[in-house]
Amino acid sequence: MVRHGFLLLLALTGCACLLTLPRRDSARALSLIDVGQGDAAYIQSGGAGLLVDTGVPGSSADLSAPGPVSALLVTHLERDHAGDAAKVIARGNLAAVFWNGRTDAPLHGDVARAAGAAGVPLVALVPGDVLRVGDVRLEVLSPGPGYRTSADHNDSSLVLRADFPEFSALLTGDAPAEVERLLPPGPADVDVLKLGHHGSKTATGDHLLDLATPALALVSVGAGNRYGHPAPEVLARLEGRGIPLLRTDEQGTITVFWRDGELRASTSSAR
Repeated sequence: MVRHGFLLLLALTGCACLLTLPRRDSARALSLIDVGQGDAAYIQSGGAGLLVDTGVPGSSADLSAPGPVSALLVTHLERDHAGDAAKVIARGNLAAVFWNGRTDAPLHGDVARAAGAAGVPLVALVPGDVLRVGDVRLEVLSPGPGYRTSADHNDSSLVLRADFPEFSALLTGDAPAEVERLLPPGPADVDVLKLGHHGSKTATGDHLLDLATPALALVSVGAGNRYGHPAPEVLARLEGRGIPLLRTDEQGTITVFWRDGELRASTSSAR
């Protein structure tokens, strides 16, 4: 792992070179968009941008993104991660929509119909596939064969490593601790970690934190949510390792970037 790196790109290797978004001079950053009790992240590089998840219906994460949305990736097709996916597809001029391939997912029909109507390819990802957005490289780390058809759709969340030129990040979707334990040690070692399942006690376990050793943790969570996220157990694990946490319910949208030789973060508000 490069302790001072953040890297980002878009192309598909496991299925040959499917898609490459153009590179232009532009900021490189990872943003966790404030969508309440849901998930939406945005990866920007070289004038292109990838929206990872959309939040709940009505979140309009694509309209809140700090740059253009060139493609959409949904970690799994459940309401809090893909509730606005059909609207994002209909609104945008997307190069592709990426997903985990589960046709039995709650929102698969809506997303497939929207993609078909818009003429946008719907591309299933598996571990080993690589996407490139400008200068940023994203590798799919999970789900493995044992979890692609699990009864719990959280088990089959796509887990992504994003490598920017100066730093790296791990986006874990809603993957639980048992899936985290199967992640490859090298690729899981990153600078920035997005907590799994909104900070639920069933994710971001000791094993993952020992693998990732992040310098910064982020969590997408709704203010006063009924689940008690992020869980006290997770907060204690972070505190015990001295890992600072930024959270959307307190700071709003969070953007992580590299400037003047340092990993930095900006937030949209302090609540």
